Amino acid sequence: MRRTSTRYHLAPGVVASEPVSRGNLRLLQLTSFTSALDRASIAPIILLIARDLHRSVDAVALVATSYFFAYGIMQLVWAMVSERLGRVRTMRLALALACLSGAFSVVAPGLPALLAARTIAGATFAAAVPGALIYIGDTLPMHRRQPALADLATGTALGLTIGTVAAAVVAEHLGWRSAFAVTAVVAGVLAMLLSRLPEPRRGPRQPLFGRLPVLARNRGALVVLSMSWLEGFTVLGFLVFVPTVLQTQGASPSMSGLVVAVYGIGVVASAAGVKRLARRRSPGAIIGAGGACLIAAFTLLAISRSAVAAFVACALLGAAWALMHTSLQAWATDVAPESRALVVSAFAAMLFIGNAAGTYVGGLLLAGPANPLLFVLPAAIGVPLSVVATIGRSRHVASTPSG
Repeated sequence: MRRTSTRYHLAPGVVASEPVSRGNLRLLQLTSFTSALDRASIAPIILLIARDLHRSVDAVALVATSYFFAYGIMQLVWAMVSERLGRVRTMRLALALACLSGAFSVVAPGLPALLAARTIAGATFAAAVPGALIYIGDTLPMHRRQPALADLATGTALGLTIGTVAAAVVAEHLGWRSAFAVTAVVAGVLAMLLSRLPEPRRGPRQPLFGRLPVLARNRGALVVLSMSWLEGFTVLGFLVFVPTVLQTQGASPSMSGLVVAVYGIGVVASAAGVKRLARRRSPGAIIGAGGACLIAAFTLLAISRSAVAAFVACALLGAAWALMHTSLQAWATDVAPESRALVVSAFAAMLFIGNAAGTYVGGLLLAGPANPLLFVLPAAIGVPLSVVATIGRSRHVASTPSG
């Protein structure tokens, strides 16, 4: 029996011949999972690396800062590459390179070599999540994107959860170098599996950065990008230091990893609720709820650094991420459909450049006399972030997908 092909005209120059299959969406989810797995591996082992290499904690924290900065700045580079090579080919190339950089991380003889290896790892894993986001934006109409993005966030959350726990346990019992070997292997396998994913059919290519002047005049896009930077600075930048703070107070790496893993569990548990809320509440209201969770989480950590407080705060941060981040992501895929690849990549770039800035500032606060302000700063920044993002998203009217 002949199968009928359905077309969705989703963005200028992009035509998906058929709806994206559930299996292909799972493959994209696995890609985001692996990227998060690698990203989460450094947080619970900073103190172990510092002790083994006889370096200060703030010096080792620069490894995380460099990773996140490379992860952020390379988003736009990979977007440009994907315009020429294609979405899937770009993700496969990046994951193959990530496999090699992970292997270099395992054999790094000292901190400078480890810094270089993890910076390259951040630069290569940078193609995974934005590649998946752009692919979803290219192939799904707007009303189907939020659930797909929630699933993608679930994959990321699971990667963060498992990565945090696995890195802590593996590093404690087998050495911190072993923690980097896992993602190297998984990245190599994924580079092969992604060959099953069809490339979206595209029209004539347009110079990616030739659209920058138009994007710079798009007020909605500028708001989204600013909110992404602030979200990265607060949530991702300071979450890194929760296991380090717990370990300095006597908790084992495994225990601190388990506490921080509650963040990922919070994202997964909240993701299903986000799907239901998306049908009943406005995106602005969802972002506002996420902002309230963010502020409450860091306020609690500012008041108490106990394991119980960290447990509750990480759960709240997971809910904040599921509520706020997926809504900001969906907004980013729609705020400028004609420049979707550029906006989504810039969104991810700003998120992780903000992440790098937050990690750098947090490292300075952790090692200096301003240590008590470590979690006060993100709590304070969370207020304008929540208010502006809620108002901005409420004023944005989603474009109607054709087809």
